[in-house]
Amino acid sequence: MFTAILWDYDGTLANTPVKNIAVTRAVLGRLDPALLEPLPEALSSLAAYQAANYRWRNWRELYQHALGVPADRLDEAGALWGPCQLADR
Repeated sequence: MFTAILWDYDGTLANTPVKNIAVTRAVLGRLDPALLEPLPEALSSLAAYQAANYRWRNWRELYQHALGVPADRLDEAGALWGPCQLADR
């Protein structure tokens, strides 16, 4: 049983951006597969993802402005993050 889970979103403690890209793609695919066609520029490479990630203040802005998630579906996208994270091995 876990007593705590530490998630290092920005890669300070562990190199997590590659995993974050995969999880983000999974979130978008579950939310609306059309969001991946064409693939958003921010998900096209590690460098593009990192640039987009640092451009926006938080994940909501990233998802809306860089990934095309409609504002009214951001909560739904956020709720998918955990299940997609757990499914990504």
